[in-house]
Amino acid sequence: MTKRSRTILILLSTVTLSIFALSFALPVKAFEFKGGDIVVVESGEVIEDDLYVGAATVEINGTIKGDLIAFGSNIIIGAEGIIEEDLIAAGQSVIVNGEIKDDARLAGAILSLGENAKVGDDLVGAGYSLETKPSSLVGGDLLFMGAQSLLTGDIEGNVQIGAGGVELDGKIAGNVELEVGAPGDVTPFSPFQFIPNMPPVPVVPGGLTVGPDTEINGDLMYKAPEESDVPSWAVGGEVEFEEAIPVDITVESEQEPTTGEKVWNWFLVNLRRLISLLIIGLILVWLIPNLIEQVSANLGAKPWHSLGWGVLLYFGFFFLIFVILMLTIILMVIFSIITLTAIAWLIFGIGFVTIINLVLAFVISTAFLTKIFVSYLVGRLILERVKSDQALSMYWSFIVGLLVFIILTSIPYLGWIVNLGVIFFGLGAITLWIKERYFPPRRAPEVKPGKTTA
Repeated sequence: MTKRSRTILILLSTVTLSIFALSFALPVKAFEFKGGDIVVVESGEVIEDDLYVGAATVEINGTIKGDLIAFGSNIIIGAEGIIEEDLIAAGQSVIVNGEIKDDARLAGAILSLGENAKVGDDLVGAGYSLETKPSSLVGGDLLFMGAQSLLTGDIEGNVQIGAGGVELDGKIAGNVELEVGAPGDVTPFSPFQFIPNMPPVPVVPGGLTVGPDTEINGDLMYKAPEESDVPSWAVGGEVEFEEAIPVDITVESEQEPTTGEKVWNWFLVNLRRLISLLIIGLILVWLIPNLIEQVSANLGAKPWHSLGWGVLLYFGFFFLIFVILMLTIILMVIFSIITLTAIAWLIFGIGFVTIINLVLAFVISTAFLTKIFVSYLVGRLILERVKSDQALSMYWSFIVGLLVFIILTSIPYLGWIVNLGVIFFGLGAITLWIKERYFPPRRAPEVKPGKTTA
């Protein structure tokens, strides 16, 4: 992979980590949180700490002494708005007309630096369109990944962009590194023009366009399907062009495997299943023989109860996960609205851990435990029927039952039915064991005979 390709791949990761990782981390500094349909920081208003905002429309016309972390449909930094540290924003549109004294990390469909907008250090963005208007200033580097970019403002650092179309028409103090598409890669109209409350979007042709006011003090390096017209006066350093060769993605049709190859593949698949279940099962027979005996006894004594409980648990599990997820989201939203952010994050952590543990337990049970318990019971019944002395050995009972299970589940069409049935019976037997061990039925109180009087 070339250095240019690595840069483009790293770009989107940088934006994602900057926005989402920082937003999900619990801050150690003091901060304020605002939420609702519309959040406005009025002109002259000063917020001494970091500000976290979640709203449909966010408009900042005052001063924020710390960072601004904003999520919404439309995020606007007004001409009088000042962010003294970083701006981290994600929304349908992010419009900056004021001053960001440190870095700006933006994600959204439409990203724009208005006239006289200032970013003190780096600007990192990802979205459909990025526009820097005349007289705007980026004090550091500019990195962008998206569909199109129009740069007519001043940039005091380097520029790295991966987009279908890039138009340069401003001053860039450093080097410019681009990876652009062909002329037809960008549509001649904005796909967002019919969405309400969206700002106007410039139309940038595909490929690289160098305007008359372009001034690049460093080198220009670009990769594209075809070479663009780059005037010599526009670049102070060297111009390097690399042709992007289309990758042939034609996939050759694979040769139909022979009957012998199919049989061999079938054998290997089932051998792997046998070895995996055999190793795990023998370990469990050695470590928890009493549990295996008790669960298998429940299955043998109450097979139809086990089947009913197994079907209920199997399909009820997915509904339970959905309920926990919805409940977690609802509680997080409620506590966020009433500004109890710490409790909201605590609920998120509890819900996340609960779901992960339940899913892990369900996967282990359906993939291994159910098959081990049922195999042991089947093997023991077979050995008892043939009156074998090995019926007293848990190890041989399990091995015989597992061989039967592997053979039956390897039969086409029948195999998946047997496998699903084993899961149902096994889950039900485990449920009955848990129910009897931890939720035993209450015994009726004994009635003592009353005393008789003479």
